[in-house]
Amino acid sequence: MKKNIIAGFAAILLLASCNKDEKILSTLSDYNNSMEAKGYHFGDKLNLPKEVTDNAESITVSFGDKETTDLTVDPKFFTLGDNAVTFNIKTKGGETLNQDATINVFAKSPEKNIAYQIVAEYPHDPKNFVQGFQIEGNTIYESD
Repeated sequence: MKKNIIAGFAAILLLASCNKDEKILSTLSDYNNSMEAKGYHFGDKLNLPKEVTDNAESITVSFGDKETTDLTVDPKFFTLGDNAVTFNIKTKGGETLNQDATINVFAKSPEKNIAYQIVAEYPHDPKNFVQGFQIEGNTIYESD
């Protein structure tokens, strides 16, 4: 009888902790989705939701083979545009949670129109214009 009560109590604790982990991941996912369109700038801090930080022992951000514990948008790790990252959260309960995210980094100065002048035009054979363009370094080639 006593074993059944202990086993039942352990099962309830296990379910409650799993539910808490799911809630942490759900909260982090909602935060990432809301920030994806808004974006970040270099130097901005990733202000993760309180529910995530309160239940985490440690949080790291991995970029393929690189990993950092600094939750600041640093040019050493991030580039302008979309950055595919994975949040690795070690909870206070000892579980390790992973959440994939996209962090958009925008330039601090807004876009502006730049004056230009066409210096030459090069006609092309319209029959060859079926695939588009290829870029190599700073040179654009018309594909065959």
